[in-house]
Amino acid sequence: MRQLGWLGLCQKPAAGEVQLPWKAPLTEECQVGQTSLPQDERRVVKPSVRVTQYMKHEGLMKYLTCSPQTYLLTATQAEGSGDVLLFCVGDWQDAANAECRPDRHLEAPGLPAGCCWISGGNLLSGSSVGAHLWDVEAGSLVREFPSGDFTTTAVASMSSSPELFATSGSDGHCRVWDMRTGDVVFDWDCHQGPASCVAFGPGDLLASGGADSGIMLRELRHPNRSLCSCSWDGAHFGSVSHLAWSPFSRLLAGAYADGRMLLWDVDKAQSVSEVSAEPPGVVFVHGGHSGCEPTGLAWSNDCPQLMASADSNEIQFWRPAATLFGQGPGSS
Repeated sequence: MRQLGWLGLCQKPAAGEVQLPWKAPLTEECQVGQTSLPQDERRVVKPSVRVTQYMKHEGLMKYLTCSPQTYLLTATQAEGSGDVLLFCVGDWQDAANAECRPDRHLEAPGLPAGCCWISGGNLLSGSSVGAHLWDVEAGSLVREFPSGDFTTTAVASMSSSPELFATSGSDGHCRVWDMRTGDVVFDWDCHQGPASCVAFGPGDLLASGGADSGIMLRELRHPNRSLCSCSWDGAHFGSVSHLAWSPFSRLLAGAYADGRMLLWDVDKAQSVSEVSAEPPGVVFVHGGHSGCEPTGLAWSNDCPQLMASADSNEIQFWRPAATLFGQGPGSS
């Protein structure tokens, strides 16, 4: 399978053509229309990554996110600045390895805390002093969401309710905001120590990771109780730095400071009662980046593959066992 991938190397970010192994049974697992691919695209192929274009990035890249609405439009943040750089990278067929320079520079105070795209093509960026909503086309600031006495550490948008977004904070709290009013809708004390990342999952699930090595799950429809806690008793992996929900199942991937990646099955959390709340189990542990600080974690939208990067400037693509995905996406 060939697709365009972002190579999130902090020193020199680049776009690349990624070719991953594609076995015929995988098309049945995914059930997302890949059976229409030519037979030669579904053969077992040798994995390869070819850089098609480097990005002219000032400073070490800290965060990168690609627009789901505009092809090849991406936003980045560098270490030490809440500013956002917007790049429109050329297709691999015509980029010819030319270096891409930023098309826009959105200035924001504070230190970087990530960014995410929302419906309508707008962008939400986070910084240590709060969150900022941008009109990308106009290059203008729409609204600020100041964090006040705490430091914002991450932001996440909610696709099913685009007017809502979440932040994690240095005070261990996760907050859900209404971007129309600028008000905090929910405020939860989730972690012992700083909360380091946050991510919306299927339906109204919200996951947050913290410096306490724990992952907390919440449901917006039941805001007054914690749905579940994902933690491994007796294990210390360091802070949870990244979270990524699988688009093919209710698997949640977490990247930890010691370089390990864990997959959690949160199916049980869907039916947890107020009386009994058993945490979901770890179904897979990946130690390929052990000893290195993770810098990124993301699922492919085309097949159940994970991409993980670390501060060693190494990117790994890996696919968990097909049995973890049950009957595949779209199954009942």
